[in-house]
Amino acid sequence: MSASHELAVGRIGEALEYATEACRRATQKTGALCYSIKARALDTAHDRNGQVDALARALEYDPADAVARHQYGVALSRAGQPTKAVEEFTKIIDQEETRSVPRATLLMAMKTRIINLRRLGRLEEANRDLARAKKLVETYPHLAAQATHIEARDEK
Repeated sequence: MSASHELAVGRIGEALEYATEACRRATQKTGALCYSIKARALDTAHDRNGQVDALARALEYDPADAVARHQYGVALSRAGQPTKAVEEFTKIIDQEETRSVPRATLLMAMKTRIINLRRLGRLEEANRDLARAKKLVETYPHLAAQATHIEARDEK
């Protein structure tokens, strides 16, 4: 069996055992995946700090993985660390802004940064991000599907 399978069938304890063993044997090629799966199992077990630690380890193996970095930012936010979460979302935004054509990844990072900026009472920064996100959606039609995410942030 595997950690992913055990997690899919609801056997969290077994999933964690398999993931922990896989992570113990991780190589540079497998480390990010092992720790990402372990983070999913820890999230299911409601172990917020364990999830944060596992995602941090995943990023040690693949620092350029925007999906893992976003998951890490969300985990930090859920673990009550919004300042660190903002830092992680900013890293994604900075990386995505180097692209000639923005991806939905940029808007998702902006959305989650807005949430955390608001939690921190940094409303001016959040409003700047919101205005910029709306401008991106207007400018790039392929991002229109993300408009509902941005509009939902405007209502709060």
